[in-house]
Amino acid sequence: MRRTAWITSLVVIAALTPLVLASPGQAATAYTWSGASSSTWSDARNWTPSGIPADGDSVTVGPVPSGAHQTVDGVPTVRLASLTMIGNPARASSLSGTGQVTTGELRWTGGDINLDLVVAPTTSSTPSLISPTQTTLGFGRGGDQTLTLAGPVELTSGAAAGDRPWLTFWFDSGMRIAEGGTLEVDPTARLLGSRCCSGTASTVVVDGALRVRSAGTTVPCASPAKLEQLGLDLAGAIDVARGGELQVVGGPIRVGGNAVNSTSGPATLTGGGRLTIAETDGDNFRPESPLAPDHTMKFLGLGERLTLADRSTLALGDDAVVSGVGTIAGSGQVRFAGPDIRGELTLASGVSAMTERQTITRITVRDPAVRGQSGALIPGGGLAMTGNQPGSQLWVMSGARLTIPAGARLTVPDGATVAAGGCCTSLGVLTLQEGSQMLVGDRSSADAVVKWVEVDGQGRLQFRGRTVWDVPTTRFTSAARIIGTGRLTGDLNAGNARVQPNGVFTIDGDYTAAAGGLYIPAVSTAADAPGRLVVTGTARLAGRMQTTRSGEQAPSGAVRVLRAAQVVGSFRCSIDPGRVMSTTSTGVTTKPLPVSTDGCVAPTSRRVLSASIDGTRSVKIAAPAGATSVLAAVTVSRAIRATTVTLDGGTSSRGSISAPRGRTVKRTVLVGLGSRRMLAVRSPHRATVSITLLGFVVTD
Repeated sequence: MRRTAWITSLVVIAALTPLVLASPGQAATAYTWSGASSSTWSDARNWTPSGIPADGDSVTVGPVPSGAHQTVDGVPTVRLASLTMIGNPARASSLSGTGQVTTGELRWTGGDINLDLVVAPTTSSTPSLISPTQTTLGFGRGGDQTLTLAGPVELTSGAAAGDRPWLTFWFDSGMRIAEGGTLEVDPTARLLGSRCCSGTASTVVVDGALRVRSAGTTVPCASPAKLEQLGLDLAGAIDVARGGELQVVGGPIRVGGNAVNSTSGPATLTGGGRLTIAETDGDNFRPESPLAPDHTMKFLGLGERLTLADRSTLALGDDAVVSGVGTIAGSGQVRFAGPDIRGELTLASGVSAMTERQTITRITVRDPAVRGQSGALIPGGGLAMTGNQPGSQLWVMSGARLTIPAGARLTVPDGATVAAGGCCTSLGVLTLQEGSQMLVGDRSSADAVVKWVEVDGQGRLQFRGRTVWDVPTTRFTSAARIIGTGRLTGDLNAGNARVQPNGVFTIDGDYTAAAGGLYIPAVSTAADAPGRLVVTGTARLAGRMQTTRSGEQAPSGAVRVLRAAQVVGSFRCSIDPGRVMSTTSTGVTTKPLPVSTDGCVAPTSRRVLSASIDGTRSVKIAAPAGATSVLAAVTVSRAIRATTVTLDGGTSSRGSISAPRGRTVKRTVLVGLGSRRMLAVRSPHRATVSITLLGFVVTD
């Protein structure tokens, strides 16, 4: 991945300026290599006509007569109108030198070219051609040499292609498609880097456009086009026709204009086809050189973008590693087939993502102190895992983060697994932001598994079917919502979330709610609520309860809204107009009241008065914080004459019970409660008054 100032300057000039073929008044000559005297370019006896090619001339190398020199050495810096290189199947042929050759037209159908070569833009409408027609092609045996394409070039199949690589880059030599340049390849083309020595990899630099023709335009599409053991610097466009595929196997990849010091970009995948990064390779990451290539697909800078246009697909294989800080934007799809996400990768809202069956995708931390090596994935367009038996796995490893943003959904179907990759003291974090969703299970025969990760946030978590839930830590806020049906195996720590069963939701373990939580069962006329929790272990209750109606008819009797092997604690209050909550050691029920209540009722059961009253009696009420009213069951009996008993808590909302002489009257009243927490009981005539408190209406 060599980058030098003189190469950059040359490419910019070549990209912007058409090739000047000859000086005014100078006649161009078409030379053909004869090799009659030696293998030296500068020997005039080796050329027909006799002479030495100069700027503006055309050159053809091969085939040559038997016994002639097939190789050409000592090529100087020269600017040619055209260069034709024809290989010899019987003998190795090559074009080598320390100079740089710039040509307006290239026809390369065999042999090796081992020098810096620039294909410049011309006014011709005919593209240059690279095709293994005579022999397979090799470039750069001189080491660290560059093939620069600043004009239109086609790489097409030929008789010598077969199953071998069509074009091989040697000894860290590479190719650059300059801004304004294009390389159009057949859908089965293979380019190979030799990778036979230490150091950086051979590299394909895309500042212009690399295009993969659609299948069937020239050859049947038996296999995808491939870049093998080649690095890829992407700041321009890769265009893959719909139904086609370009595979990159075995080289480091860098995304962004900083990779090549160019103004092109952002990097773009167009055409509706598929770019598969099967494997990344190279040197290890060096903190002192954060932009240098390593064995990853690296997004350069902060917030570099790769745009997927035309609903194109980017696939990341199980030997691919992603690093850096970047965004994949546009309107395409990312398919995770087992890569490591080491960087901070954001998928924009128009980009969907999914995992492939029987693969393990890892979000992992390389160095938490270095941006782009700290392990974070934000799938803004949603992430759908593939399930069934077996499905895919997503590992949010120690210290790594998976964040589902607003408007996005994480789907974990039956047979899929979200885990930390190990148990269980150092966890990865799965955060559901407000407005996001996580859907677990899909009612099939397999389990959806979530284990050994910390789950937190404010989004919506919905369980369906069978779930294995082994989550040591959760941190849900009061905005979070948990919806469930089916069976969850494990402990559910709901924290401050809103929990709403949309059927019978069985927790085969313990259930724990926090003070800021809200439980929302659905009640009907049945004895058991159709939307309720069933806990096989201990239910530790806190927070509030608010019922919803299932059907139009209100229940007339007691309805059980939660059942557990053991209940510890209680919900602080319940919002259930005309009903009051009752908690036992094994469950929670809601019972009818003769009065309607609009607020949240905190249940109680204690007698505060049983006395004969003639006048006024004051009763001190031990009310919970936030109590605005008290719900009381009042019995009036043994009145010496008809009387009306009033209850006054210091507000305008009072209760009254009228009783005839000698008769017993029972009523439930709702009385406002003032700040003094005193209840004044008045009877103008002697009567026995008994008061049992049923609950308090409290503010949230």
